[in-house]
Amino acid sequence: MSNFIINERLKQKDPTDISRKLLRTYQIQTYPGDIFSWLDNFVRNLEAIERIANAYSQKKTS
Repeated sequence: MSNFIINERLKQKDPTDISRKLLRTYQIQTYPGDIFSWLDNFVRNLEAIERIANAYSQKKTS
């Protein structure tokens, strides 16, 4: 499911479009706000990984 959401966002789809496609494709009811929150959390996790990688001088990971 995560890959689906990320791939749709990379295709420039907004949370409303992603929510509608989830319903059409998988019959999963989601709200655009839930998709937005998930994406926001995903970005925050990536930022945390970057900070940790920088702290351990892991430029490639960062």
